[in-house]
Amino acid sequence: MLFVGFNGYPGSWYQSAIGIASSHDGIHWVKREDPIIQNTNPDAWDYNPIGKPSLIYSGDSTILFYCGIDSHGRVTLGKAMSRDLVNWTYREPLFSSDNIGDEYFDDLSLSDPNVIKTNVFILFHSGKGNDGVWRIGGKTSLDGFNWSYIDGPGYGKSLLDVGLPGAWDELGVKSPSVARLSDGRWVMLYRGEGANGDGLGLAFSTATNIEETSLRPTGEKLNMLLSPIPTSGKLSLFLDGISKDVPLNLKIYNVSGREILKAFYKHPSKEIQIDLSGYHLPRGLYFISLESGDYSSRKKFIYLP
Repeated sequence: MLFVGFNGYPGSWYQSAIGIASSHDGIHWVKREDPIIQNTNPDAWDYNPIGKPSLIYSGDSTILFYCGIDSHGRVTLGKAMSRDLVNWTYREPLFSSDNIGDEYFDDLSLSDPNVIKTNVFILFHSGKGNDGVWRIGGKTSLDGFNWSYIDGPGYGKSLLDVGLPGAWDELGVKSPSVARLSDGRWVMLYRGEGANGDGLGLAFSTATNIEETSLRPTGEKLNMLLSPIPTSGKLSLFLDGISKDVPLNLKIYNVSGREILKAFYKHPSKEIQIDLSGYHLPRGLYFISLESGDYSSRKKFIYLP
């Protein structure tokens, strides 16, 4: 079990952290004495972890998605990785509430990530729009770093909107917990807010094409998707917006900006394979850059040999 713990008391200054507890029977739980995610730097994006953390397994690594708030009140959703659930690295911010357009349901704040891994990453989360109302929406990603909105039918592309006037959840919906049933349907438990208080709601969806939204162009002239992320050596690049008649330059850098690899493709295809296993690179975060004509794209990935 993952949980967010707080020190201090209501109305006072406090700092939060993410803890972990284990159980052999689901009834009796033992908490680890120290938190697994904590930050004492007030300028860090995750100075105060908030909301509900979400944990998934990908390969031999565990990925934790969680929201953090810095000392300026800016909310960011990020991720961390671990192989033992105790030591966490690559605590990277993914996207923040201050760089989301006001046409989306989550442009003021976001919280409560719930991530599911199918052939892509699917993120459900709470978002507060410019009308001050909480709704539930989603995003998809092939690599866990670069995300596209699921084009929901509700306000600001939300997937689950508030209820009609007079409904028990007319004031807000948040805190999604989503699962896929054996018949292909999606089921969501959520918290609803109404005039008479909060309640627990249940919603269903028969959508079967959620995964496909991650493959939609993002508006860039040159769009790049990476798989798998993390990679242990072989990396596939899926390209959109390129022309086989325009040469493509590819470069890979480490976090210090040192060039690790470069390649030139006179007639690039829409799928490029790269094998990093022969370069004897240390594990860590790397950046890949593409340039084709007047357009470019830059993504980051994690290498775990």
